[in-house]
Amino acid sequence: MRGVKRLARIALACALVAVSSSFAADALSDGRGTAPMPGQIIALFVKAGDTVRRDQPILVLEAMKMEHTIVAPVDGTLERLALAVGDRVIEGTELFQIR
Repeated sequence: MRGVKRLARIALACALVAVSSSFAADALSDGRGTAPMPGQIIALFVKAGDTVRRDQPILVLEAMKMEHTIVAPVDGTLERLALAVGDRVIEGTELFQIR
């Protein structure tokens, strides 16, 4: 039983660290959205000048035969979106800027 309790404590501690680091990353977000991997833009849900809310879908990136919805990291106005459906991007490419 001692081993089970220890594993539960370790799992809980890891979960708390993951959650707190996620919140810290959100708090430090500068409003930029970047491509997490190489792929192709297959859908755009907003245009430059639109007001967006945190976690609102901005675009869909098709990569590795999967669709990845990229969402707004913060509330604000979509200042820059220099992409079109069909554009290919590499990892780290800036997709949009929210102010």
